[in-house]
Amino acid sequence: MAFSKTRIPLDREWQHAQQLVKVLQSAVAELTLDVRIINALEGADIIWVKDLVKININDLAQMKNLGDKSVELIIHALGEHGIDLEPRDAHTSNEKLVHQVIAAAEFQADS
Repeated sequence: MAFSKTRIPLDREWQHAQQLVKVLQSAVAELTLDVRIINALEGADIIWVKDLVKININDLAQMKNLGDKSVELIIHALGEHGIDLEPRDAHTSNEKLVHQVIAAAEFQADS
């Protein structure tokens, strides 16, 4: 069981949020993706994982140099970190998740 600085046990949701913070604040180059996919993402100014999860799958599939297989690999790489990138319409994304996790990061920084 993980403990905070005051040795208070942290619940699993908090631990998961902390892991997501680390992943979202990392570069897409740190994901287990082929260099070709990383170059395509970076070429589209998607440098951080937090930027990647804001994009819906349909838009991702339309990006230059990304095909269906690349999108599947991206979905799998994010899934390894507990981020679910599901098919969604153009107006829906993981922004709610991003906001919740960033709020958790800010709380952690204030502690």
